[in-house]
Amino acid sequence: MKTKSIIITSLVALGLSVSAQANAQDSAVERLMSSLIANAVSATQAEINLDVQQNIANAAHHFSLTDAPVGKVSVQELAATEKAQSEQVESE
Repeated sequence: MKTKSIIITSLVALGLSVSAQANAQDSAVERLMSSLIANAVSATQAEINLDVQQNIANAAHHFSLTDAPVGKVSVQELAATEKAQSEQVESE
């Protein structure tokens, strides 16, 4: 009877140790994948930053104030316009 309990105890201990090793391997795989993903994200961020800088430089190179159309800007007060319109309506 005592032999049977020793065998069962040793099998349970063996199973727990194998389970702990499997968890340790999962942890190593998880660390590896986390590292690979972090490297891929940082490389993608660097590429996006370079693309944005290049697009800004291209836009600044093609932008010219001498080619811009010249327009006329006028400012008109709305209160004065409403008053003039109301006076026109009354005079009619």
